[in-house]
Amino acid sequence: MIVYHPAYDVSHCLYRMLLLLENLPNNDIEWERLQLLDFLILFPSLLKNISFPSELRSARKTLTNIQEPYENIPNPTRLMFELDNIQKESVSSLIARGFIDKDKIYNNIVSRTNVELPMELSNKMLSDNVVKEPWFLLLVNNLSILDFYGAKGLKARTGMMEYRYDI
Repeated sequence: MIVYHPAYDVSHCLYRMLLLLENLPNNDIEWERLQLLDFLILFPSLLKNISFPSELRSARKTLTNIQEPYENIPNPTRLMFELDNIQKESVSSLIARGFIDKDKIYNNIVSRTNVELPMELSNKMLSDNVVKEPWFLLLVNNLSILDFYGAKGLKARTGMMEYRYDI
């Protein structure tokens, strides 16, 4: 029996990253932050485990409608680590196509260029129901701009990445 999961699909990762980059309030995003947000799009139920800052605690209500996943995720941190190569391959492909600035990536910044997406892909992204979901809006509008580093940063709040050695 063959089992498919979008987590291991490079094309799906390309789409998710473009979806994020097209909907983020800023044009530039740190590589690790993009990886984390991409992972949370894959497994939105993990948003319920985040420790939100006081100004976003009311937003937790938007997460109650997220269905529990069919699959069990025994170790999300490990899974996120395993997806690193797929995410890197996706970004490399986006750089090769000119959708991401190749010079900024050396500074661990992912920046969307002005190269237009193919019309069919652009239309698909505009009509995707995910971008209208309250959890997605919370992700791109609020979590994407939270402090990322340190004990009160997004890395620590999610528990998905090591933060103790952040500068």
